[in-house]
Order: sequence, then structure tokens, then C-alpha cells
Amino acid sequence: MSELANCNAHSLFGGFSADDLEKIEPLFRIRLYKAGELIITEGAPNGHIFFLLSGSVRVSRGKHVLIEFHAGDSFGEIEMLDTQPAAASITALEPVKAACLDHNGLYALYKLDTRLYSIFMMNLARDLARRLRRMDELVEE
Repeated sequence: MSELANCNAHSLFGGFSADDLEKIEPLFRIRLYKAGELIITEGAPNGHIFFLLSGSVRVSRGKHVLIEFHAGDSFGEIEMLDTQPAAASITALEPVKAACLDHNGLYALYKLDTRLYSIFMMNLARDLARRLRRMDELVEE
């Protein structure tokens, strides 16, 4: 059974068919993390987009908890797009299974199928726009 087989219902893979997911799956690496394990360290380089297949993580900056992500959510995309150090730390709250795509994998996706690459990048842009809107709403409260 494919790790990404049921992911087309999630926003990052919206518009992907089961065949599309099967086609791109070799570009992703599956990573497992234990509860309490640091996945991304604030201020450190990060060259991966993580898509949570199971488990949940906490996003924190300094001593402040910003948000929690759960299965179906993604993170790490900001550093992947602008190549700056990680803006926040990500810690596993429970055992986590994540599909990870690095810079080379993203480039390989572009070379493999520009249509799927375009859909993936549009989905990523939409996810980031939704997060920005949520943050704007929180600031206004």
C-alpha cells in the first residue's frame, strides 16, 4: 500500500489522482519521529517540506507556542521556498510519520511532470495564504 495513496484529500495534494500520487511517491522520503523529538530547530537550515501522515507536532518560536499541526498538515515550506533558516522549531507531540520532500525532490518533480509540479506549487501557495489569513485574524483579535 502506497504511503501517499490516501493523501489526495489533503490540501497539498488536491487535484492529484491516485496515479499522480503513485508517480510522485518515489520523490518523498518517509521519516519517523518519537514523541518529544525536535524535527526542525529554529534558526537552523531546513531544506524539506514535511507532510504529516500521522501524529501531531507543536510549532514554537522561542518560548511561545504558535500552533499545532496534525495528520494532513504540512510544514517547512517557508524555508524551502526562501532558503532562510527555520523561522520556528517543530517538535513531535506524539509518534510522527511524515513524508518529506527536499530541494532535489522538488526539482525532480518539476523535471518529471510540470503539470503536477504546478498543481503542487499552487496548493502550497494556497496553504500559505490560508495561514497568513489566520495569522491576520489572530492579530486583529
